[in-house]
Amino acid sequence: SHPYCVVTLPPDSTEKTDVKRDTLNPEWNEFFTFNIYSPFETLEFTVYDEETSQFIGKASLSLESISDQQSHQKTLELAARDMTDEVSGSISVQVQYKFTDSWVPLYTGIQAVEAKEYQKGIEALTKALKNFPNETRLFEARSKAYI
Repeated sequence: SHPYCVVTLPPDSTEKTDVKRDTLNPEWNEFFTFNIYSPFETLEFTVYDEETSQFIGKASLSLESISDQQSHQKTLELAARDMTDEVSGSISVQVQYKFTDSWVPLYTGIQAVEAKEYQKGIEALTKALKNFPNETRLFEARSKAYI
């Protein structure tokens, strides 16, 4: 087997690992950086065999589950694309979500509202609006969803 992995952050950010020759247990040890525009996006991992042009499996990781800015080691079970795929195995990834300075007030505000600390949330979201003046509806929608 000659596996490689395609890492995608939809809709249009894609990276590809090197092909590892003659192994069923590849270790890519590669580092990719993606620009993330929402903490609610999902990273997708799709593994292929270059030798046979065959799909091996896919996995995904919600960025919301790792949005605490810590490094996370995750083992993701590979899944089939459809009923005809025979898939087994897993992929281990290490991921870290780092906020730019402009996103910190938004994240802080959402966390505060989720914790029912409304005053703190309002203050942080108001600060966030200064960073994203055209995104008022996003903050209103998120706030209304939790209050």
